[in-house]
Amino acid sequence: MFKIDRLPKKAIFWTQGIKYDKDGQKYGAGMISLELILVDKFGFKLEKNPYAFNETIRVIIRTITPFLILILTALLTRPDDKKYLDRFYVRMKTKVNSDPEKDKEEIALSYKNPQRFDHHKLFPNSNWELYKWDKEDTIGFGAAVGVLFLIILMLKFLVNLGG
Repeated sequence: MFKIDRLPKKAIFWTQGIKYDKDGQKYGAGMISLELILVDKFGFKLEKNPYAFNETIRVIIRTITPFLILILTALLTRPDDKKYLDRFYVRMKTKVNSDPEKDKEEIALSYKNPQRFDHHKLFPNSNWELYKWDKEDTIGFGAAVGVLFLIILMLKFLVNLGG
């Protein structure tokens, strides 16, 4: 028949679990997971979830929260002077040319018209500086992923070499 293995229960809100002091009183050890307490306060029954699922929820919240804070701060604060932003983004948007003279010409054209590359924006009439991928971006990303897999395969080969 089937054998069912049950993992030992782990504390939901404390990283090192629940411990007992010399008087037999329980206390939470380690760091407290405030994000899981917040999720619990919203009515989710975390005790029904496996430990790994609760940890996944915690990691997702810890990953998304800084971005939400950045976006909220950007929306609530005064934007920087457009002149300075344009100078910064001109450098970011203009592709580098290996010929220094042509590179200077391209930068000068971009300084004259800072919106020169705005047609590449993902959201054209917004302040969001997110750009559509082109063929060069796709090839670069694919090459980076390919190199990553080569490194992992090389590591796997080296680990198995002695076995």
